Order: sequence, then C-alpha cells, then structure tokens
Amino acid sequence: MPAKMSTVFCRFDGSACELSNRLFGVDPIAVLGGSPIACADPAPGSVVDVSLPTFAGVNPQRIKARAYIQDMRRIMGEEGACIFAVRGDVQGVADGLLDSSPYLALEESFLPVLCRQNDNAATIAHYLRCHPRVAEVDYPGFKDAPRFDMAAQMLVHGFGNVIDYLCEDTGEAVRIAVSEDDPFDQIDRLEALLGI
Repeated sequence: MPAKMSTVFCRFDGSACELSNRLFGVDPIAVLGGSPIACADPAPGSVVDVSLPTFAGVNPQRIKARAYIQDMRRIMGEEGACIFAVRGDVQGVADGLLDSSPYLALEESFLPVLCRQNDNAATIAHYLRCHPRVAEVDYPGFKDAPRFDMAAQMLVHGFGNVIDYLCEDTGEAVRIAVSEDDPFDQIDRLEALLGI
C-alpha cells in the first residue's frame, strides 16, 4: 500500500476492469457489484473498483487497497463516460491524464448528492420489499441481507443507490439506480411500471 494516496483522472475508452488490467495487471474487486447486487470484501493490497459507491462511499481504513478505480459516471452522468479516477499507486498512469482540478472539485461537492441518493435507496428498497408485485429485493442495506455486516463496515454514508428486484408476475430481474430526486416521485414512477 502506498504511503500517500494520490489521485489522477484519465480518459480511458474501456471498463474499470480493463483499466485495472492495463495499469496494475489484475482484475479489480468491485466493492458493490454483481448480479444480484452484493458487497465484496477485498483483501488488503487489492485494486478495488469503487464506481458504484464512489470514493466518498467507502471506508478506506477498512479496505486498505493498493489502488481504487472509479468510473466517474455516477458523479458526472454521461459526461463522465470514459473518465476514470485512480487513487493510490498511480506512478504508472501516464496516458490520457486530465487536469484534476475540476474533477476533484466535483468529487468534493458530490457527498450531499451521494447521501441523498443512498437515503432514497433505503426508502425505495423497503417500499419494494412490501410491494405485492415484487417477489424479491436485493439491497445490501437490509439487516437480513447475507453480507449486511460486511457492507456496514465497508460502506459509509449508506449502502449505495443500486437496488435489484424480481417482478412477481414476469420473473423479470430489474436493476434501478436511485437518484437524489424526491423518493416519492420515484416511487410513483415505479408504481406505473409495476402496474398497480
């Protein structure tokens, strides 16, 4: 693990996994990911993909990664496509470097948005769990979720904004990314999709 964590921003036309392989020669471990959504426990010294929770949403003292990679789309929307932040062992990052100032400012201002998204996700996940047309809900913030204890240690400011649910009628698996907008407006849109 590097003595001092540095952050660089780069343009890369690929995935966080491809970038990790190019820079570090290993696949990253996604703290939040998979299908259904789950929380992972990266070994100390790993390269960790924090694209879903973002840097602001993980506990670096618990993870102790060699490096973190973050796809900037959660922070910037589609403008962040192909922009990645790499924090940690960044000595080998040379190609595609961007001026870090505007991106660092965006990251710092993102925490209130992250907190609202995560709070809204908790509300919506509980709503979906009680819905008669939803068979199953996967959300790491449920106390009975298989890896809840680990998620509570790994994540800060909430359990992320991603929820997976299974429709009772169709068996269709659906993933939603909850926004910072009013959670009740988002629930109204879900009601329309679920047909009640």
